[in-house]
Amino acid sequence: MRSKSDPERLELTLLAGEAGLENTVTRPRIQKPGLALAGFLEYIHPGRIQVLGKSEITYLRERGPAERSRIVSQICRHGVSCFIVASGL
Repeated sequence: MRSKSDPERLELTLLAGEAGLENTVTRPRIQKPGLALAGFLEYIHPGRIQVLGKSEITYLRERGPAERSRIVSQICRHGVSCFIVASGL
């Protein structure tokens, strides 16, 4: 019987950023970067996994490609470990 923390249960698929696979998760809590997407970066914690759900993806989809790229680049400069896009989005 698998436990809830079994990594195989996560069913993750690498979509991009293979070079970042060496990044280390140094903070055990996840972060949802909703406010950071809007430019409020004060509470982005380096070493955390950033989880993008429906509201974050909807916000990004409503921006043009150049603005999306700028937003994600700005967050990445704060030392995040990785992004997980949830719910098959």
